[in-house]
Amino acid sequence: MNKQEELIAGIREGHRKVLSDIYKQNLPKISRYVERNSGSTQEAEDVFQDAIIVVHRKFQNDQFTLSCTVETYLFAVSKNIWQSRLRRKKRMVQQTKELDEIELDGDVFRHIEQNERFRIYKESFEKLSDECKKVLSMFFDGAKMKDIAEEMGYSESYARKKKFECKSKLVDLVKAEPGFNELATTND
Repeated sequence: MNKQEELIAGIREGHRKVLSDIYKQNLPKISRYVERNSGSTQEAEDVFQDAIIVVHRKFQNDQFTLSCTVETYLFAVSKNIWQSRLRRKKRMVQQTKELDEIELDGDVFRHIEQNERFRIYKESFEKLSDECKKVLSMFFDGAKMKDIAEEMGYSESYARKKKFECKSKLVDLVKAEPGFNELATTND
């Protein structure tokens, strides 16, 4: 077994030594990339952790073939995750700019309320586990339960159950946010 095959087997089986070595060898490179592209050290660590999970799940599929080194693949996955997060941040900034450009007319309070609702939702969403974030993100992006199950390594019925649990958790977190009750009463 060559080094590449050993790494793949180690990731697939979750060997602590292999994972520890991968962290030591790859996290600095990914951190530099994220930090050079408007990110923080904490965000880089989060991206790297998410990438490890994606790679681990991909390697669980016996049909998956790797046409590059594990390090290259891990970097590419990390880069894609970070780019996706930057796009989401950009959309949020754009929404905030649009709110700032609104003329003070009768609709301004509605726009402020929508922005506050979005902030509460976003803060609540960020408190979810990475697994729930991924399941709900895929669901909200219109992915079919079959595709979510496949991506997450679940059965389709467990994917439905997990989506329900994550959605319930998100609702509970939103309701627990300061300011939620004020927004809820403004719709009455």
